[in-house]
Amino acid sequence: MLREEPVDAIVYAPTMVAPPAWPLHVMVASAAPVVIWNALQVLTLERDLDHPRATINTTQVGCLMLANVLVRQRRWSHTVTGSPLRPTDNAAVLQVVRSAATAGSLRRAVALRIGDAIPGYDDVMASPGELGTLGVSEIPVGKPELDAAFDAIDDASARRLLDTLAARPGWRMQAGENALSSARLALALEGLCARHKVSCGTINCHGELFRNNPKIGITACLGMSLMGERGIPLSCTGDLPAGLAMLIAERLSGHALYCETYAPDLPRG
Repeated sequence: MLREEPVDAIVYAPTMVAPPAWPLHVMVASAAPVVIWNALQVLTLERDLDHPRATINTTQVGCLMLANVLVRQRRWSHTVTGSPLRPTDNAAVLQVVRSAATAGSLRRAVALRIGDAIPGYDDVMASPGELGTLGVSEIPVGKPELDAAFDAIDDASARRLLDTLAARPGWRMQAGENALSSARLALALEGLCARHKVSCGTINCHGELFRNNPKIGITACLGMSLMGERGIPLSCTGDLPAGLAMLIAERLSGHALYCETYAPDLPRG
């Protein structure tokens, strides 16, 4: 079952002392991160507690037994203590599970790349080997495919998108001479992301594919914003590490915003 299903994280919550060989027999089928949940079923210990009644409350011993073996196997895991009898513990447990699932989901992440990084921008480089250590695969889109996607969007579709955006609360639009092209490019990006089933990606608008492309000639800011709103974050300047960081932020918090902080205002902190 685990070999066939796209599992992002495994949660193990023993009810008492349990041999680790049995859960490991199942976990070996998946490389997903493991969350060991010490789900305490009692909040206080009785004054006259005897040994038989004490042994039924040994969840943390069961957790420790599995954790020991996972450490020996150098397999990532995290243990969290929280009683299902206390509603306030649920948030902490869910946060750990969400974090583990976010890390695990990168093993199947597909990243779109339209344009290489700007020469000299060594800080944004991500080699196939480095991406492979995370389980991330990259799909490059070249100029012919981008041009074809742009050509496939007619002006009527672009106008409908602009009208939809203009009617949205909180949006202020001042349509310029490139508004229609920007909408066509946004729809082209949406189509490329859907075709390749990507999780995130990166774009370099400052090259022959976008700004210096006679067919397009503009940046893809509108399209990138709309894809980010749909949960598929795209970064600029060919910076795929930033795109992956945005994907992590999106899955952890529900929101990710690509921006740059140019300089601090030191007197005002």
